[in-house]
Amino acid sequence: MAGIFISYRQADAKAWAIGLRDDLAKVFSEDQVFLDKDVLGPGNWREQLQRALEQCSVVLVVIGKQWLTIADEHQRPRISLPDDVHRQEIALALSHRGVTVIPILVDEAAMPKAKQ
Repeated sequence: MAGIFISYRQADAKAWAIGLRDDLAKVFSEDQVFLDKDVLGPGNWREQLQRALEQCSVVLVVIGKQWLTIADEHQRPRISLPDDVHRQEIALALSHRGVTVIPILVDEAAMPKAKQ
């Protein structure tokens, strides 16, 4: 069970998330840090993410400059779509009592407004 869950967009902050995982693993141990690319196995990856989120106590949301504007094939911002995995991760984390959600702004990204 990982105590720290790292949420990020690959197109926006993958390198930052990996670096963060490496640094945290040195302090807390590898089994305490969840990064999808390290842990997800075959099968329903959304269910695996949900189980990991339910077991963590801290969610670090790595936010780069493009985090809000990365779009799908129809040019809709992915964060506004109900099935966007990062939207779901954050919503689930915020809904769980006892989970601390911490935004990590990288590459001079601005803090998103609450309505975003």
